[in-house]
Amino acid sequence: MLDKAVKLLPKITSVEKTKLLNLLGKMYEKEEKYLEAEKAYEQCGDWQNIIRINIKKLDNFSKAEGILREKYLSKESFYEMKPSCYLLAVYCEDYNMIKKAIEFYIMANKCSKALQLAKKYKLMFDHTKIKCDCSPEETIKIGEYFEIQKQWGLAA
Repeated sequence: MLDKAVKLLPKITSVEKTKLLNLLGKMYEKEEKYLEAEKAYEQCGDWQNIIRINIKKLDNFSKAEGILREKYLSKESFYEMKPSCYLLAVYCEDYNMIKKAIEFYIMANKCSKALQLAKKYKLMFDHTKIKCDCSPEETIKIGEYFEIQKQWGLAA
């Protein structure tokens, strides 16, 4: 059945095609055909599902990270990538990539979690280089943390 759907794609309008490709990706996932699902998601621009598949099913962190960084930096995708930032943060924390976990938590606006990890592992991170929507209160806490660590440049 999936093969027949793929053959129809060239004849379908772009909006319908996007919806169909997304549905096709989900169907491939149910059949555990993750590479095919990834390809379908790529064709319809569903970056969050591509990142999720690469992290949870294909164990391809580097690809997921590359896509996330590229899409996160584009202005039109900044906010929609927040859930993927969180997904990568949890993955990094689970696999003891703490500096990256901190960075991705900040990117996901989970600044208190990032600060908690930084304190726990006594890690410094330059949050000023990460596009972030942390609340003023969270930003102050990050600044206070750097003051205690005598990292005046990062505290500012």
